[in-house]
Amino acid sequence: MTTNYANRQVDVHCFYRDAAGRVTLRLALPGEGGQAITGILRLAQRFTMELLTERGSMRYLPERGTSLLSRIRSGFIQSPADFTLALSNAILEAATNLRQEEDENTPADERLISVDISEATLGGGRAVARLYLESAAGTARTLVLPVALPLRNAV
Repeated sequence: MTTNYANRQVDVHCFYRDAAGRVTLRLALPGEGGQAITGILRLAQRFTMELLTERGSMRYLPERGTSLLSRIRSGFIQSPADFTLALSNAILEAATNLRQEEDENTPADERLISVDISEATLGGGRAVARLYLESAAGTARTLVLPVALPLRNAV
């Protein structure tokens, strides 16, 4: 959910870390209201949501999302190199989609400049990616995909 507050777009924070260190998707913590986010946190959340949305899954926005989950589910990923390739393609798709939303009023700390893959590993039938995201303002955030993704036939 996005709304305008004090001449800035804000989103509701939806990724929270639990006591065990796992990231969960929820709009508010028990006993608390939701939190509004802006800046690099908003950019990081938007990027993560775009990366993990399957391309074609949004009926009226078929070009939104990426091919990452489809490739993982299809069994395409058999090695760390396959995962890095699928992740690189998905990052390009997500970045393109986010940049199409930007205009002259988008604050620099919410405009995507680059995403680097710091780590892309496979093990135990799971994939883990650590990404370094940078905004036009020079602010940065390290992202870890919020879910471990099971793979078919993974080595």
